[in-house]
Amino acid sequence: MKHIQNSLMNFFNYIAYLCFLNMLWIFSTLAGGILFGIGPATYALIYSVHQFRSKQNYTSIRIFFERYKEHFWLSNLYFGLGGIFFITSLFNLRISIVFFNSYPFLQAIYLLLIFIVATTALLFFHNYTMNPSISIIQNLRVTLFLLFRYPLNTLAFIFTFITLFFLFTNKTSLLILFGAALLILFFDYYHSSLVIKFHQINRN
Repeated sequence: MKHIQNSLMNFFNYIAYLCFLNMLWIFSTLAGGILFGIGPATYALIYSVHQFRSKQNYTSIRIFFERYKEHFWLSNLYFGLGGIFFITSLFNLRISIVFFNSYPFLQAIYLLLIFIVATTALLFFHNYTMNPSISIIQNLRVTLFLLFRYPLNTLAFIFTFITLFFLFTNKTSLLILFGAALLILFFDYYHSSLVIKFHQINRN
């Protein structure tokens, strides 16, 4: 019985901490005027979630905003590049919907490609968060390797991420409470599993 109580307490503590991080992410995004705030806010959120998942370290408000300020401009550059890449893909998707209106199968394939592009952008930004000194070319190489070396893992992640994304967008209260933090937690687990396999291949 005591074990169950401890497990429940830990579960609610984790949920409360994710809510705390999500509120920090929303506030810091707004503090940067959304356009210039979302990049460094997401960087700080990824850092905090990774510390929590891998080391059970709880990030304070001070540390969160230190990471936010320290990587403000560079994270905006990386996030901006990924955003342009993704928005261009969405624009192409809109065109494909018009041209392939009679071919729903082609539309489905193109939609899957859009999510692969989004996953590429997320991996690219996540690699930078884990290693800020990585060059853009090296980051791109690692990202493409992680993405296409394990295609089944990538597809499983994409479909799970899509499910969670639509769940949170349909429930605005969940999105505000801990949506971004929980999505980043899931993505960090996926990213770490790929990195472990990547290091195993290099050792062999």
